[in-house]
Amino acid sequence: MSDSNPHIFFQQRHDHCDNQYYCLLGKQDYIDEYGNPRVTEMDDDRVVAKAVQSKRPKHFNDTKTYYRFYIKMNPNSQMFNPIDYHSSIQDKSLFAHVNQVCKHTWQFKEVDKSIFDKYILFLKTKNIQTLKDIERQIK
Repeated sequence: MSDSNPHIFFQQRHDHCDNQYYCLLGKQDYIDEYGNPRVTEMDDDRVVAKAVQSKRPKHFNDTKTYYRFYIKMNPNSQMFNPIDYHSSIQDKSLFAHVNQVCKHTWQFKEVDKSIFDKYILFLKTKNIQTLKDIERQIK
């Protein structure tokens, strides 16, 4: 493969039949066919968004796969910002302590597909304004 960045690669997968886990660009295990940064395991701390397979039985013979979309958020409906989390700060030991104390407040909350898509765009572009726009839409 003649990619200028040897650490980014495209992995062909059949994503229509499993759950999908997303992370910040640069922290991924692979880039999917849509250019989204992905992680292979849910238990990975890098996962900040996920699409969970869900089959809605509209009709007995309906075999189409549906997804429910989740983003890591705090109780105030603020999106998890992995850029702040990974940024360099003066006192990393204080940051680690604060993160451990507050980590339980970050949970995956279900959102509609349009919000999810915008959050994935934020993960790819690292544009903080996109994150702020999403938070305005949710409130």
